[in-house]
Amino acid sequence: MKVQTKIFGVLFFFLLVLGTFYLLMISKEVVKENKIKVIQIIGCDLLSKESYLKFAKISNEEELGKINSIIVKDRLIKHPYIKSVEVTFVDKNILNVKIKEKNIKFLLSGDTLLKAITDNFEIIPFLKETKNNNWIVVNNLQEANTKPFNTNKSERIVNIFKMIDIMKNIEPEAVTQIKNINFYDKNIVDVQIRNNDLVFYEQDILKVSYLISKIYSSKIKAKSNSLFDFKFNGNIYVKTNTDTVKYTKGIKI
Repeated sequence: MKVQTKIFGVLFFFLLVLGTFYLLMISKEVVKENKIKVIQIIGCDLLSKESYLKFAKISNEEELGKINSIIVKDRLIKHPYIKSVEVTFVDKNILNVKIKEKNIKFLLSGDTLLKAITDNFEIIPFLKETKNNNWIVVNNLQEANTKPFNTNKSERIVNIFKMIDIMKNIEPEAVTQIKNINFYDKNIVDVQIRNNDLVFYEQDILKVSYLISKIYSSKIKAKSNSLFDFKFNGNIYVKTNTDTVKYTKGIKI
C-alpha cells in the first residue's frame, strides 16, 4: 500500500511539473504574440498622448519591449486626470488604449499649488501642460488646502457648482467669460470677467449667477469695460461705457 502511494505521489509530481512547464511555454508564446510596438491613445482632451505616455514611463521603443497591456493600464490609471482605462489589441503589435478623463469643474488657487476640482468633488493637482486653461479660478477659499485625491463638499464649493450649472442653463457663454471668483469673507464675493469687467456681490452667490447670466445675455453682451455692482441694499447697478442701468432687487430681467 505504501509503495502504491509513493508511486502515485511521484506520478502526480511529474504531471504537476509537466503542466507547469507547459503553461510557462504557452505564456511565453502569448507574450511573444502580444509584444507591443505601437500604442494608440483615444480620449486625450486635457493632455497630449505624449504627456500621458511620459507619465507612464513609456516614451520609446525600448520601454515598450519591457511591458504588456496590463502594465500599461496599471500605470495610466494612476494619472490624476484619468478616470478609467480600457486596453485592447487591434492588431498583433498595436495596443489601443481608450481613456476617460475626469471632468474638471473649476480651479482652486491655494497658497502654493493650483488645484482642480472634478464633478465628483475630488481635489486633484492641476498640471501646467493642460491644454484647456479656460476654467474659472476660485481664490481665497480655505478648501484649496484640501489634500489631493480627497473630496470636499463644503457649502461654498457646492454653491459654486450650482452657480456654474445655473449659468450654463441660462447663458452658457457667460460661464466662459468668468475669469476669477474671489472670496473675502463669508458674505463678500467678487467675480472678475475676462475682458476686465468686474462683478461685485455681497449677498447670495446663487443669485449672482442668475443675474450675471441674464444681464450678460440681454444687456451688455457686446459692450466692454462694464461694472456690475451689487453693494447697495439689494439694488443692482450695471455700468457700461455708455450708460448706467439700475435693476431693483426682485425685478425680472
